[in-house]
Amino acid sequence: MDLRKIFSDNIFEFRSHIIDDMIKCGIPFETIDRIAIDCSDIEDILFVLKDVKIKRILEVGAYAGFSTLVFRIAFPEASIISIDPNFVIDADVPGNNRNKLHVRSIFDTIVSKYDLKLIFRYNAYFSCLPQEESLRFHRDYNDNIMDIPIIDDDTISQNGKYDFIFIDADHYAKSVYSDLMKSKDYLADEGLILLHDMEGKWGQEVKNGIHQFLFDNTEYSFREVNNIGVINRRNLL
Repeated sequence: MDLRKIFSDNIFEFRSHIIDDMIKCGIPFETIDRIAIDCSDIEDILFVLKDVKIKRILEVGAYAGFSTLVFRIAFPEASIISIDPNFVIDADVPGNNRNKLHVRSIFDTIVSKYDLKLIFRYNAYFSCLPQEESLRFHRDYNDNIMDIPIIDDDTISQNGKYDFIFIDADHYAKSVYSDLMKSKDYLADEGLILLHDMEGKWGQEVKNGIHQFLFDNTEYSFREVNNIGVINRRNLL
């Protein structure tokens, strides 16, 4: 099946197809449909990046890998480094279901099925452990949550800086700020940082983290494109 053709013809069909594949791997529809970026987010991301030459992508927070697949198909020549702690699914399953699958297993199955290349995923935190509120929630489901490493600088910086960094990880303001502070060290001069969830439940926390980052780093500019936040160096305006 040609995922690239489906993607270019109909993003809604592409999203539905990948979600169906992930459901077959063991994740409930309600969970993946809620967590996977939606069609309007995809369109906004592609619009923002339409004039950016993208050779290297850094993804902070991947879950089962839906956004990773979007980037793989949209930018077929780019290499992708994806960082995610690889929690078990049952932390995000509504009700009393108990699903001990780790999200990485779903990602690996999909990548293998479609023989996707140049994706390097690491089971790690990016810049810090989750904030205490997240730890309290996730430690009930993930026995090893305190043992998951923070990714080392050498792994992230291999082969140069990134044209596009996508942040969709722990949404508490302190974590967003920490991820941005680390991301800026790996951003190419003309690169962009995009953040997910500017609207909805987590919007204010994400914005608070961004505003603190901008206060401490005045050389950066910020704008919102619906549910997507965009950060770049001011000399690119």
